[in-house]
Amino acid sequence: MHFLVLFSVALLHLVIAPYTKVEESFNIQAVHDILYHGCNFTSYDHQSFPGPVPRTFIGPLSLATATWPLSLLLLLGDRHSWWVMLYAVRCTLAALLCWSLTAYTRSVGQVFGRSAANFLVAILASQFHVLFYASRPLPNVFGMALVMQAAAQLFQGRYGGFIAWSGAAIVLFRSELAMLCGPALIYLLVTRRLRFGDAAKVAATTGLACLAATVAIDSLFWGRPVWPELEVFLFNTVQNRSSQWGTQPFLWYFYSALPRCLLLSGLFLPLAAYLNRRTRPIIAGCLVFVLLYSCLPHKELRFVLYIVPLLNTRLPGCAQLFLVTEGNPSLGAASGGW
Repeated sequence: MHFLVLFSVALLHLVIAPYTKVEESFNIQAVHDILYHGCNFTSYDHQSFPGPVPRTFIGPLSLATATWPLSLLLLLGDRHSWWVMLYAVRCTLAALLCWSLTAYTRSVGQVFGRSAANFLVAILASQFHVLFYASRPLPNVFGMALVMQAAAQLFQGRYGGFIAWSGAAIVLFRSELAMLCGPALIYLLVTRRLRFGDAAKVAATTGLACLAATVAIDSLFWGRPVWPELEVFLFNTVQNRSSQWGTQPFLWYFYSALPRCLLLSGLFLPLAAYLNRRTRPIIAGCLVFVLLYSCLPHKELRFVLYIVPLLNTRLPGCAQLFLVTEGNPSLGAASGGW
């Protein structure tokens, strides 16, 4: 049921706004080229328009593989099949992210109770940005799908799975996610919930496997040895060349991006942190991530989209507090200790 609610809202956004923006052009064009040009790499769009930095083909290759049977059927159809494929590809991506969000809400329900998970889904469905971006072929969306799986593993105490999903997201799609997942890993090590040797073993295995995959696949498509996310990191962070696309003040994420993402929910974050100590590491980790990311002058809302479901996690407790005060304490008990 949670998946259907989230996916339905994401599809509504897709129907209302089906077109893509320039930031999405590489991935959507790469899916097209994989489906319709196959191994004829010289005909690929990125050969003529490579962009400022190379991007990984792993995301587009996954979407193309999932929608390939439909493309074969449409090759026998009318000349407007590209329109159907655009919807199909974006629906597939939306389903991927909503599946990961559902895994996360399920883990929240296991820890805090079913009503907490239901409230969380309702909050996510009522907010705009997460499900609007769910079908948009951006590296951030691919990365977010993996991060939500990592967060689900973290909530369930499966720390090896948390490291594996986090490592895949960092190596393949968005290197800056190390600033989000890293503090969580440090917290686990400091509190001795995870041994350093075990963490290093999983991190090394996952990191090397993902690195081998991205270098092998992307070097084939780009025609030269390349680790795309390393070049993106150097371009954006070390050389700070992303600032050529505009800059924002240091606190922009706090007074503009996050308030727009969270809407009224953001007002209840201090109360959420006060009500339950278990929430404080989550909120603190998100704040550290945003503070570190704020050091880069070039800022966009989608860069911090990953933390919106995490910050929403504790808000159902606030709602249930008000319900209890209305004379229905059974709901508070059903929340599993909210």
